[in-house]
Amino acid sequence: MLRSAIYLEPEFQPWPKADWVFFQSPKAAKLLATWPDYKRFLRSYKVAALAPATAAALEELGVQVSFTGSGTETSITAKAFLDHLKKDENILMLTGDKTVGSVAKFLPAERCLTHLWYKSKLHVYDSNLKVLFLHATSPSQVEGVKVFLNKNKESQFIAMGTTTQKRLEMEEIKPILPNDFSEAALLQAIKRTLPTQ
Repeated sequence: MLRSAIYLEPEFQPWPKADWVFFQSPKAAKLLATWPDYKRFLRSYKVAALAPATAAALEELGVQVSFTGSGTETSITAKAFLDHLKKDENILMLTGDKTVGSVAKFLPAERCLTHLWYKSKLHVYDSNLKVLFLHATSPSQVEGVKVFLNKNKESQFIAMGTTTQKRLEMEEIKPILPNDFSEAALLQAIKRTLPTQ
């Protein structure tokens, strides 16, 4: 069984004006579905996605994505995004209450507005539930991983991205690493750890 350590709770506050809105994860992108008339609202922005999985989540909701990061290092994505922007364009970076801001720190502060889009909440799982694999897509989820692993010693952890990996290793948690940010890569990483028959 595969589970996430956290779930996201949207913050329905008006977004500031900007030329671009930047989504940093598939989970954050999927929150749009909880917001009535989001397609009309998004017409005011060009949409950027951190990685292909985030772009796919947006496109499933019918959102046109104008920039997609590579899904590798956040510094590379930030540079590619800056190269894509016009000189006078600014960015609305949607964040969570525990977002590390690994992309925003590589963007010019005067052009990058941050906006609280969601709060991270820890899942409370039944202690009898056997979870073989737990995953997180950002360093902000490590707190939930630690709480969960204290109760589920046999669970293995999957880190999506090098920033998440480094944060876990600081806590002496050795994660499984997928080849990229896609769901297919996540499943392949799980298959690699299963015993062969």
